[in-house]
Amino acid sequence: MDETSLSRGDVMNTLITLGKMACRSLKMGASIDLGDLGSLRIYFPPKMMDDMKDVTAATLKTPKIIFTPKAKMREAAHAAEVSVDNPARKKEPAKEPEKKENKEENGPVAG
Repeated sequence: MDETSLSRGDVMNTLITLGKMACRSLKMGASIDLGDLGSLRIYFPPKMMDDMKDVTAATLKTPKIIFTPKAKMREAAHAAEVSVDNPARKKEPAKEPEKKENKEENGPVAG
């Protein structure tokens, strides 16, 4: 279902421009507000150093981009329907117990 009057090309152009602007903002260390979607920010995980004096920009790990969704996005994720078809968890069909041959077909004989 289309929920916009924009053409597919207009939407693609907007996403390309958003990507360029996001890269520029992240390079400057700024966070990016994506409206109802959430926000993007850059995070520099630290390395453990024995002494505080040893902490420098060079001791930081590879930067990560963190996406923080807004409440509606989180609610949509929690409401997502999911099913898993895992053959390894399926139980084997119960086998019927084998019937023993009854040699006394007419029942016990009193003597």
